Amino acid sequence: MPRVRSWLILATVIAALTGCGRWGFGGDGADGGQNGDAAVNDAAVNDAATLANRAPTIDWNLRPSATTPGQTVVLDGSNVMDDQTAAADLEVRFDFDNDGTWDTAFSTDKLAMTSYASPGLYHVTAQVRDPQGLTTVQTRQVVIANPADLLIVTTWMDENDPGATPGNPMGAGFSLREAINVANGQAGHQTIWLSNNWIIELSSGLPVITDSVDLVGFQEFGALSGIRGDAVPAGQPCISVQADDSRFVFWKIIGCPEESALVVGNNSEFHNCLIEGSNVGVQFDGTGHQVTDTDFAGFFMSTAVSIVSGDATFERIGFQGCTTAIAVNGGSGTNIRGSLLVQNDTALSIDAGASDVVVRNNTFWNNGTAAIDIASGSTGNQVHNNLFSTNPISVSAAPASLTLDYNSWWASSTNCSGCTIGANAVTSDPLLTDPANRDFELRETSAAVNAGTDLGDDRNGPEPGLFWGSAPDIGAVESRY
Repeated sequence: MPRVRSWLILATVIAALTGCGRWGFGGDGADGGQNGDAAVNDAAVNDAATLANRAPTIDWNLRPSATTPGQTVVLDGSNVMDDQTAAADLEVRFDFDNDGTWDTAFSTDKLAMTSYASPGLYHVTAQVRDPQGLTTVQTRQVVIANPADLLIVTTWMDENDPGATPGNPMGAGFSLREAINVANGQAGHQTIWLSNNWIIELSSGLPVITDSVDLVGFQEFGALSGIRGDAVPAGQPCISVQADDSRFVFWKIIGCPEESALVVGNNSEFHNCLIEGSNVGVQFDGTGHQVTDTDFAGFFMSTAVSIVSGDATFERIGFQGCTTAIAVNGGSGTNIRGSLLVQNDTALSIDAGASDVVVRNNTFWNNGTAAIDIASGSTGNQVHNNLFSTNPISVSAAPASLTLDYNSWWASSTNCSGCTIGANAVTSDPLLTDPANRDFELRETSAAVNAGTDLGDDRNGPEPGLFWGSAPDIGAVESRY
């Protein structure tokens, strides 16, 4: 029975710096998470029976995260843990291209090597198994680029030497700023790779990216490379993209005075990133954007994600400590699923200019003002299979603005202001396993288990079927029950 743990694991570091926890999937399904602090109605949560034989955890390493066709990529699944079994006795297997077919057998060796013949972005999945058969999966990415299109950053310094090239960087090395300048001047899709675990201190916003590019960070057991924008002047985003088909993989962006990333264009992607402490996390203007396995940690962040127009899909995302986690200001068709929205002021705001927002299988917990606030004039929104707990107002919306049902409502002052909760609502304690220790999995006796409606989403990862039990669970965590 699989447990998916697709967000990176930096809980100790982030908690110490920002009061925000790094997210990790709990439960034996394709969605879930662990975060939070003060437990709500969970007095019995730490009983031995509830916590016995938890699924193992994995935080595995893929190196290099960017390379060229035919070169070896090493997959290291040795960083595993279990509450009952020594790490040496846990088994790991790999799917090299996330096609649903395992390319290695379960092994206690936990290492594999592969290569890729063609350029592209590949999703790679590792699964760990304990002797009792409980499993966890986690997905990483590797970018394969033609040699002429791979620009390797070789210094942590924010240099901007005129005419710098990879072969003649002129200063301490080939910088990120210089790599963007070169990529803008070359035809075709380029890949920029940070070759070490650096956090580059920016002196100003980076050059505007004007052609499609992959920005790939260094990743090692959850540690990410990236940029810090504390010294960037007000009014400048740290990264600005004005192009289609740009991708961010394993990027950490910290402390930008405006947007961490301002994206104008279509079909951008963010995978396994961490964005924290900026005024705005990412602002999208365009269609077809995709964000997976990424965390937005507040720490004075006014808005984690802003959608000006178009649409974006968010899956397995952690939002915590933001004034507004997601602001959908315009466009149609944004999709938010399998995510954790915890301890924000407003978790999701949908403006009158936005429509047809799909919100399903998320957990909204302990947000300060409202979990979802839908402005009058917005229409066509769908809210299903979500878990709302401990929010002053869980949903505020006019009846004409949405359809909702199969949600769980608990310990909120107002469940649905201006709307009704639906005929198939669950209104008993959802029995979250241990939010004080960042675990939002449902306990076996929760009324939210098997209480959702089948929306065609894959909720149990690589295992047969779409979910465990007779129906999907409500909330971000698909349990094994």
